[in-house]
Amino acid sequence: MVLASAAAMNLKLRQFDVSTAFLNSKLDEELYMKQPPGYEVKKGDYVQIWGGLFVLEEFKGSELMRDQEPIRIYLAIYVDDGLMAGSDERRMDEILVKLSNKFKITSSANVRKFLGLEISQDRRGFMIHQEDYIQEMAKRFGMVNCKSVGIPLQLYRELTPDPSGEAHDPALPFQEIVGALLFVTRCCRPDVSYAVNKLSRFFQNYEKKHMDAAKEVLRYLRATKDMGIRYFLSQRENKLVGYCDADYGTDKVERKSTTGVIFTFNGSPLTWLSRKQTIIALSTTEAEYVAAATACKEGIWVRNILEDIG
Repeated sequence: MVLASAAAMNLKLRQFDVSTAFLNSKLDEELYMKQPPGYEVKKGDYVQIWGGLFVLEEFKGSELMRDQEPIRIYLAIYVDDGLMAGSDERRMDEILVKLSNKFKITSSANVRKFLGLEISQDRRGFMIHQEDYIQEMAKRFGMVNCKSVGIPLQLYRELTPDPSGEAHDPALPFQEIVGALLFVTRCCRPDVSYAVNKLSRFFQNYEKKHMDAAKEVLRYLRATKDMGIRYFLSQRENKLVGYCDADYGTDKVERKSTTGVIFTFNGSPLTWLSRKQTIIALSTTEAEYVAAATACKEGIWVRNILEDIG
């Protein structure tokens, strides 16, 4: 979302990493915590906390003004990794200098990777993809030389599990490969969202046919590993558009329907989901209403965040 907004406002990027972030914060109060199981020094005792999570200095709004015009600078932080987008490179560098005076950080203006996302920049905007991660997945699961497929999941695949559970094979790395696929799906590949969501329903009762289906999704990803999402530089009015749909009772075990939702920002995918509905719809109309309600909740959340960003 930060990258989409940065592209829309033609902002510059900076990336930084805080070394040993958890050890940087000083506490003014006395705090105690219960000892986690397996790490008790003395059973029943509590231990004192000497340090906490690092807290970034709050910069006053007046510091980010130039000739009464606001300078836009946004920070996205996950644990000790940070991404900065701003309209004034000088002020961004000043903030990084202030941070470096308090914490040991490494920073770069050449943003290439952030939290597993590969970021490409050119005169058209930003593009995010996960080519390297998909290649690592293929190597990890022995599929470097696999044949490509044109769609993530073939329609003829019957994935209904064995109700007796006798065909369940816990030796298969099914949960491992689906977990890796979920990460790709959530980051930048909405095209495999439905297939991966369907596979994730069999975490407790999977067999060879489910593993084959998961490998098929990986074969598709490897064939399209250079695909991603491009956020274009925008000079027009920013536009958020949402779409939703639902099938009807395609889950043959519970007879539940599946919701699909995607929101685009200036024509590029921003957020998406594919999810099995929690109720049994009695008609296609009811299934569509459930999908529309999910889309409305998602849309309100996205709109509020974009309004906060400005």
